[in-house]
Amino acid sequence: MKLIIIGIQGAGKSTQGNLLSERLDVPYLSSGHIFRQMAKENRWIKEILASGRLVPDKTVLKIIVEYLKKPEYGKGYILDGFPRTVTQAKEFQNGVERVIFLDVTDKEALWRISGRTSERDDETLAAIRK
Repeated sequence: MKLIIIGIQGAGKSTQGNLLSERLDVPYLSSGHIFRQMAKENRWIKEILASGRLVPDKTVLKIIVEYLKKPEYGKGYILDGFPRTVTQAKEFQNGVERVIFLDVTDKEALWRISGRTSERDDETLAAIRK
């Protein structure tokens, strides 16, 4: 099974993704985690993420498609945080069976994020509104 979970920061994508992963016995992964890992090795991506801009669609698509070719995702996956643009959604061809949209208010998302101990730059009100 191939699922995608989308929603703003603080919507509960990671929580629901991990719960579904256990229940459906398919791996969960976050596009944010993929790009934060890449930023450690790639200065260009690090600079884009630090500035708050989005990585260009073609680059995102290439990275996600290649990442999902790993053997552990052969039987399926639960991916959160992708796609982030209409172009990414239109061009992503990977047999996704379902897309789950978690809809929460900015106020609720900010409340959830404020309780985290994370030091991530993307967990701010400005990032939520992007």
